[in-house]
Amino acid sequence: MDEIFDTLLLSYDDGLISDEELLLLQDYLCISPNRHSNFPYRGYNPFDWENLDELTCKFEFRFDKQDIPRLQEALQFPEMISIPHATDCPGLEALCILLKRFAYPVRYCDMVPMFGRSVPELCKITQYAINHITTTMVSDYKAGINHFYLQRIWNPMQMQFMSKSICIPNGLIANLSGPWEERMHDARILGESGLMQDLRQHAFAQDGTPMCLYGDPAYPLRVHLQQPFRNNAALTEDMRQYNKAMSSVRVSVEWLFGEITKYFKFVDFKQQHKIRLSPIGKIYIVSAILQNSLACLYGNIVSEYFEINPPTLENYFWRADA
Repeated sequence: MDEIFDTLLLSYDDGLISDEELLLLQDYLCISPNRHSNFPYRGYNPFDWENLDELTCKFEFRFDKQDIPRLQEALQFPEMISIPHATDCPGLEALCILLKRFAYPVRYCDMVPMFGRSVPELCKITQYAINHITTTMVSDYKAGINHFYLQRIWNPMQMQFMSKSICIPNGLIANLSGPWEERMHDARILGESGLMQDLRQHAFAQDGTPMCLYGDPAYPLRVHLQQPFRNNAALTEDMRQYNKAMSSVRVSVEWLFGEITKYFKFVDFKQQHKIRLSPIGKIYIVSAILQNSLACLYGNIVSEYFEINPPTLENYFWRADA
């Protein structure tokens, strides 16, 4: 019931329902807008960034304390944000609320002691942060030498959705699209994503040599998309060695997607991801962007395996029009 009320508030803020409709739905569902009024959030102190220790920041937010202000600037969070029907919130605090929510499956009421805000406020601020990142930070990645990977996203009806993405050897996730229904064939997802059009336009080295991705046999063979050799009976020794070498590379690259659920466990908590009640597509996109931010700051198992350093945080989020 709490999640339904939070969804009503978000719909009201987005202009999807009117004042009268909000009141009628509350009455029909027997929801009290003051159901959290007895929760003693006013008894807690406001968020105190200055007195947070390094260990708490790393454990609660996944980032070192000195790097969170850098992340705030890179993600273009303003110094102060104003949210309808909520008090103003510093951008740094809004980012910390998002990181706390994503780091581990946690209820909003469990976040009250740290931030000293009501449950509806925490919900609104989290949604603001998700929408801010997905509307201002999402960009396309044009080329790489990697493979496709389909990450499952759950909903409570046990249907599965997938996001298609590319992993590049410096440990970053690129060209993330979705969510797609799992029953869709990989080749159809590839076609509808528009990735191949981007590759045909941009995936060339400086000397004009085509650059390519490496995918599994479910994808079509193209100039910019390679796959293992098939028909084992007709394979030469060189072909077998090629398949073996690329297979080991594919396994190592898949580690990266485990890093997302390792550091941002909320994305893998299926009870919290409900179709039309939770922005499950945006949640995974934001988690991927945050994982890329971690890689830029601290590296990861993929960048170490390929011995290729990721860009700095500032270079990763650099914008030509900034």
